[in-house]
Amino acid sequence: MGNGAGSPRVANANLGQGIHATCFGTYLKEHADPLGVEVLIRRKDDYTGDWETGFAREMTTFFLRSFRTARYRSPNGGRRIPYPDSGPRRLPGFSTGWVWNPACNEVFMMLRSLLTDFGSAFRSLRRNPGLALAAVLVLSLGLGANLTIFSFFNAALLKPLPGIRGEDSLVLIGRSNRAGQFLNLSYPDFADLRRDLKSFSHVAARQPVAVSVAAGGQTERVRGEAVSSNYFEALRTRIVLGRGFQPNEDAVLGEGAVVVISHRYWQRRFQGADSVPGQQIILNRAPFTIIGVAEPGFRGNYLPAPADLFFPVSMYSGVELASRDATWLSVFGRLAPGYPSGRANVGLATVAVPMRLKHAADFKDMTFRTARFNSVDEDLGSGDASAMTAVLGVLTLLSLFLVCANVANLLLVRAAGRWREISIRLALGAGRLGIIRLFLAEGMILALVAAAAGTIAGVWCSELLAAMIPTEDGIGRIELQAGVDSNLLIAALVLALLATLAFAGPAAWAASRTSIQTGLKPGETGAGGSAGRTRLRTVFAAVQVALCLTLLVCAGLVGRSMMLLARSDHGVELDRVAIGSIDLEAGKYTQPQGRAFLRELQERVRALPGVESVAVARIVPFSGGGMSLFGIWGGSRSKEARLHVNTNVQSPGFFDTIGMPLLYGRDFGPLDNEAARPAVIINEALARRMFPGVNAVGQIIFADARETPSFEVIGVARDGLSPNPQDGKVPAIHFSLNQVGQNLKQTIFVRTAGPPSVQLAPMRQVVASMDPNVPVFDQGTLRAAFEGSFFTVKLAGTIATFTGLLAMIVSTIGLYGLMAFTVARRTREIGVRLALGASQTRVLGSALAGGIRSTGIGLAAGLALSLTVTRVLRNVLFGVDPVEPAVIAAAAVFVLAAALTACYLPARRASRVDPASALRYE
Repeated sequence: MGNGAGSPRVANANLGQGIHATCFGTYLKEHADPLGVEVLIRRKDDYTGDWETGFAREMTTFFLRSFRTARYRSPNGGRRIPYPDSGPRRLPGFSTGWVWNPACNEVFMMLRSLLTDFGSAFRSLRRNPGLALAAVLVLSLGLGANLTIFSFFNAALLKPLPGIRGEDSLVLIGRSNRAGQFLNLSYPDFADLRRDLKSFSHVAARQPVAVSVAAGGQTERVRGEAVSSNYFEALRTRIVLGRGFQPNEDAVLGEGAVVVISHRYWQRRFQGADSVPGQQIILNRAPFTIIGVAEPGFRGNYLPAPADLFFPVSMYSGVELASRDATWLSVFGRLAPGYPSGRANVGLATVAVPMRLKHAADFKDMTFRTARFNSVDEDLGSGDASAMTAVLGVLTLLSLFLVCANVANLLLVRAAGRWREISIRLALGAGRLGIIRLFLAEGMILALVAAAAGTIAGVWCSELLAAMIPTEDGIGRIELQAGVDSNLLIAALVLALLATLAFAGPAAWAASRTSIQTGLKPGETGAGGSAGRTRLRTVFAAVQVALCLTLLVCAGLVGRSMMLLARSDHGVELDRVAIGSIDLEAGKYTQPQGRAFLRELQERVRALPGVESVAVARIVPFSGGGMSLFGIWGGSRSKEARLHVNTNVQSPGFFDTIGMPLLYGRDFGPLDNEAARPAVIINEALARRMFPGVNAVGQIIFADARETPSFEVIGVARDGLSPNPQDGKVPAIHFSLNQVGQNLKQTIFVRTAGPPSVQLAPMRQVVASMDPNVPVFDQGTLRAAFEGSFFTVKLAGTIATFTGLLAMIVSTIGLYGLMAFTVARRTREIGVRLALGASQTRVLGSALAGGIRSTGIGLAAGLALSLTVTRVLRNVLFGVDPVEPAVIAAAAVFVLAAALTACYLPARRASRVDPASALRYE
């Protein structure tokens, strides 16, 4: 049908123009003054400035209002008011001077057309609630998974932490070595930069530390931060009660015993009393005066360890503050006003060059540089974090692609069933672009509803994900401010838009190519559809199979890895050992006092009923600590080729307590004291690398950064106590607690005859009876410590299992739906073939051919894709190769069986159709 002046399209357009112009005029004339309306239709006498600019800017708001005024009659008795062709014109029925702006005609028509498309799309989906619900549910899973991951990283990296303002002008400052690693600074480095760096208005420092707090007759372990005096000013954090630090309160090492507490700690421990400033609390047996309370929500700028106490860095006794070698401070700066962030390194270099020349020995192969300020700083680039990020990203993106492919096929099938409706629309002048807009509008409605559900699920799941992450000191979990904000809404809209183009775009393109003549022929059924549309459905079916196979392979690899980890023999009796940590150094114990305390503690705990043996050690097996900052050499290793190893300092009987007998040699004994020759026990991995082919017992090794020049190897222990159970062959060395100087933060290991959990309370009581100011923290069992060590594997396994199950269900349903539709559209053809003598077997094979072809293509593509994707899982797998033939074969068989079942059922039903009924089918 043509598009001339007498065509229905033009008539309808003119009618719509008249109605809406009338609506605008009546609405604005009657309601402009009460609502403060000053746009769209203005009086010439009152208007000054650019008429069209304000018009276009405020068009949308009043267009929506105008729809509600359609019932009003126009002032000229109901006649239509056509839009003027050019130039501002007076609207009929209005007083002289009211004009219509013709610049908004195109905007108005575009918005009206857009709303019309969405209205038609909504009515179309409402007529097919089952399809709409299925599409929304499937899309919600894919979008929700991606929004969960984005919500987590948004809260961790993009969203400003409470109490921190002007984060865009903050940068981290640190050292950079030849490998490009970003390292912390020493206290002398920080002091020099704070004094000389003029391109920054503030240079501040912080160091997270766990402290023992005694107040009100109670002692507890609390996270704190040793900070510079300008810490709160640099972050622009307010002090709501009392005061912050004075500039000189961190100037003298060992002085400045004052503390600012968080608002949360103030409410929890002091019930929000206004008299808190001036009160004293005991931190690590030293009296500190509370001087202020930080604003609500603020708990430092380090997300993995939110702090409740802030005290001057000059009071931190964990390291030698005067040493330029001790790089332990996390330093950040706020750029001076007007100083561009891109030139931060240039300003830093002006100060760094003379510092490097003055302290050349300390800055060998080192330089200063800046990095983006964030709330997770040095942990962001850790191996586990990088591996987990890659796994989460790959699996969630694959799941999104899968559900988009499934919904795309669903809409393609539905578009093929709407051939007559589309033909009529085209015949009435809708235009192929209009058909595309209609299908995209339907897809956008589905995607927006799914994105809304996914956003809600994403916020909740991101908090659940944070709660699953184990902490280093066990004091508390990572706290995320995971609310719905502009970043999350933008991400949801972008994902919804991309998903719409991915799944609705192919259906829209296929529907726009519908033939008008074929669709309007009497008796035409539209069976089979065009060859292009059929190929498109086949491609999306193959994509589903390929993605399903890939996700199942990932799930299988991680699942097998978890099984091997659970069954692995580390030589330790995990289910019979209770653990608990104490920090005597924080309690101001000297080395001799601490050792005496630990000996008495072991004797008292050993006397408890049900206790078989007791030992203490610095590092808990599998906990992730103990990497040495010095090297080991001896045997086949020279000083230039020294090894960096995991270390532990422990009491005699440690190996017997955890149930790991030595392979050969002996354990530490009472005679291995300060008067005897220093002795060590090494593991198999270190023995193989330093003493290949010879007995390591009796050999001599050397360790730099130790007062004693050499150590005698007295025993060899099994591998398996590595902090990373995925790699149990890490070289390790064990020192005797009675021989080497070591900080006195120790863990008690209690081997029990029954369940180890029953000894946790008696252990606390024994420590409290010896010193009530020494809290016991990180209590639990060795089994819990072991399971926490492969958190990344467990989390990857949970996500991989979920995505694999999702892939299996979605793909099976998608293939079944596609086959059922294809067979239904071929009902008449099948009836003719049966009537002409075709056998049921031949008909069954013909119906299965399409599904088998799609499955075969998908399996081949999925095999190639899985060989690529599974390499991302390498860092979270234990005992499993990323290319595991058994896992891949099992996944392929599983997918093939599910696909053939989904294809067979509709094909079997088609082969048994009644020819007489089929010939009457349309």
